[in-house]
This record gives sequence, C-alpha cells and structure tokens, in this order.
Amino acid sequence: MTRRPRPSLRRGFTLIELLVVISIVAVLASLIAPAVQSSRRAARRVECMNNMRSVGLAVLNFTSATGGQLPALSTSLSISNATGSGSLSAGWPILILPAIDSGALWRSIQANSDASSGNAVIASADNVWLPFYTCPDDTDSYRQSEGLSYVVNAGFISSEVWGITESSTFFHQPYLINWKGGTTPAFRSTDGTSATGAPSPVDLQVALASGVFWRVVGDPVPAYQPSIDYVTLGDGASTTLMITENLSAGLWTGSSVNAIGFGIRIPVDPSNYAPLVGSASPCGEFTGYSSLDPDFSCSTFVASSNGSFINQSATVSSTASLATTSSTSLVTSAAACDSGGGGDTTVTTTTTSAPRPSSQHPGGVNAIMVDGSARFLNSSIDPFVYSRLVTSNGVSYRERTLEQSSY
Repeated sequence: MTRRPRPSLRRGFTLIELLVVISIVAVLASLIAPAVQSSRRAARRVECMNNMRSVGLAVLNFTSATGGQLPALSTSLSISNATGSGSLSAGWPILILPAIDSGALWRSIQANSDASSGNAVIASADNVWLPFYTCPDDTDSYRQSEGLSYVVNAGFISSEVWGITESSTFFHQPYLINWKGGTTPAFRSTDGTSATGAPSPVDLQVALASGVFWRVVGDPVPAYQPSIDYVTLGDGASTTLMITENLSAGLWTGSSVNAIGFGIRIPVDPSNYAPLVGSASPCGEFTGYSSLDPDFSCSTFVASSNGSFINQSATVSSTASLATTSSTSLVTSAAACDSGGGGDTTVTTTTTSAPRPSSQHPGGVNAIMVDGSARFLNSSIDPFVYSRLVTSNGVSYRERTLEQSSY
C-alpha cells in the first residue's frame, strides 16, 4: 500500500512574536515622527523667513525709487476713479505693493476702491491673500484674506494707543509723547489731545530716534518721511530692527499701529502725556537728566511693560476713552526714579492686538534688519539690548553703541 505524503506544516507567528513586531514598529514610528514633525517645522520657519526677506527687499527697493525714503507707517492716498474722489488710509503693506511684484493689485486698488463717500474703501475683490505677507505658522493669517504676519518698527508707543483702537485725534505719531516733562505738554494743547499746535522740536527728535517707521503727518505739523540714511548715520542699519513677526497683527489693508507695527510700550501720565518712570513723573528735561540708556537715571525702558518684548504676554489699560484725561491709572510701581530707572509696570486687561514681536517658532521670532539682513531673535534677549535694537538713533541721546555680538 502506497503511503500518502504528509502535508508540510506552515508555522505562523505566535502571539508573543506578533506583539514584539508591533512593539518594534511602534518604537520606530515614535522615533521617526518627531523627526518628521521637526523637519516640517523647520521648513515652515524657512518659508516664513523667505517671505520676510521678500518684504524686506521690497522695502529697500522702495527706498531706491524714493531717494532713500522709507515707506510711511501709514498715510493717506488720493483716490480718483469712476466712483468719485476720496482719501484712502494706506499702511506700508499697500505702499510697497509695486515693489513686491504686485503692481496689478496696486492699480486695481486705485481704480476700484469706492471713493463715493470721500473716504475710499478698498473693493472686496482686492481683499486677497498675499502669500509673501504671511507665515505658515501663523494659522490666523496664513491663507486668509488680507492676512498679515509681519509688522514694522514703529518705535516707542504711548500706552494711550498700545493695543487700543486709535481715535481720529489720537493716532500714534512721532511727537505723541511729551519727552520734556513738566506740567504742560510740549505738544498740542494743555490736555495733549487737541489736533492743533506744533510739536516741541525736542519731543519730535527724541521720538524719531526711537523707531524707524512713522505716520506721515500734515498741517499744522510738517510732514516727516522716514529715511534709511537717518538710520544708517544713527545707530546703524545692521543693528536696527525693521521687520518682525506678530501673531496678533491685523490686516495688510489696515493702517493702525496695532495692526501693522511693533514697538515698545511707554507708560505716560494721562494729564500731560509725559513718560512715567517708576512711581515718579518724568525727571525733567530729556536732554539733561534722563536718557535712552539704562546706565543713566530715569531710563524709560525700565518703565516699559514686559508685554512690549518678544513673545511676552501683552496687557494694556482697560480704559476706552483716548481723547480725555480722565482715564484710569495706567501704571503702578514699587520703586522710585532711582539711578537705574527702577520700577516695574503693572497694567490690566489682556489684548489680542498688542504691537510686539511674537511667533509660533520655538524660542523666538524671525526679524529683518534695516540693511536687509535676517536674524532670529531669542525670546530671552536682554530687554535693554532689544530696546537698543528698536531705536534708530539712540546714540545721539547717550545710548551706548550696540554690537552685533550682544544678540
């Protein structure tokens, strides 16, 4: 009798072997996933920086066509088209459109804005997403109509407009803060809010030294257009900030300092709009007794809010009325005006529109200097070093020269 061959036995995985394989796959996945995520994060940061470089180059291209003049923080453009004639409030993002390969959009804004009421409004069809104005990590702006992730250096910003909607009589302007001190404001009327009067020359020059981009102001104040030469001959183009990121920036069609600018919040006395230092009022004439430098008494930097600095929680006063002097106290301090400037600022009520640098990048923010070079600013940067990076001509007011090795 012939024997049948025995069928071959097929041996499968045991439960233990299967569990081991699954564990190995899980371990490998756990090792690879962070690397993939880190790679994506790095790629987004590079894209973000490349977009910022494009914006910085556009600003420099703008200066080439204007004899060295930088675009204004914001200004009024005359619009005349089929709808009528009017003024369009335009910030720097609109002004540099022709320099960033968006001349067609620039012409469309001029041709299609509704100027029938005298105040021109950009047509909804032109409220588009411009990739070069947004960072991929800024989820509130990226791929969003009118999204904006980048803001420009607006210098020292009065606490009266920091994070608050600017009023028609109280915009961020280069002479808004009464640097000279005393009981009567050096600018405008006795309450500092009138639209008439001329600024003190000292106030104007100190303000201009605190930043780079300013709102163009007309009569009765001579218009001032910021200049790249002013920065170069002052603190230096390579050590002065021009553009940073801000997660709470507004729209590229906006014109408010909180939407398109960043700076350092300066607490001011609402009775005379002079900087508050510690628990005391400003310490006399700016040019004689106080300084932009922390080595001198009454430094205004020490009195500025931590919310002014990189990736810090930003808070402002809850006061809503900007055109009166009856607002609540903006500053409290435990220290007097001592040799170091002394004192911390305490303010209330959080805001989502604080004009300070911020980003989703771990550890800091991308930045473009006035010379067009790119830097990454660490969130833990020394506040005094950061303050010197903001000023454009602090050396003329006893501020120490800043070396690039300091940041």
